[in-house]
Amino acid sequence: MNNFFYNNFDSILRAFEIAIFGYSMMVVAIRISGKKTLSKMNAIDFIITIALISCLAALSLNKNIALLEGVVVFSTPIGLQFIITCLAVRVNKIKMLVSGQPLLLLYKGELLHNIPKK
Repeated sequence: MNNFFYNNFDSILRAFEIAIFGYSMMVVAIRISGKKTLSKMNAIDFIITIALISCLAALSLNKNIALLEGVVVFSTPIGLQFIITCLAVRVNKIKMLVSGQPLLLLYKGELLHNIPKK
């Protein structure tokens, strides 16, 4: 019960510092990768965002993970996303694989039952 709220002040300070530095590195990596990461999110962009948030949480709370390791973990999915985006611009099959197409489900308040299957 002794460590219920905190272990010691150093652990709180470390978590705070790592969270700030990790967040800063994540923002820099996202800005370098391009604006698509922050706007017009598709399913893959959403997954990358959730993965980055999870990495930031793990980096902040786990004392066994160094800041540089966290930066590598942030940079890897962003780099992969950048490569996939570049390939999707050049290769139509990759574009169709990674980007979804909108599907009309309701029209004038009525559910459309004859939705074409691809």
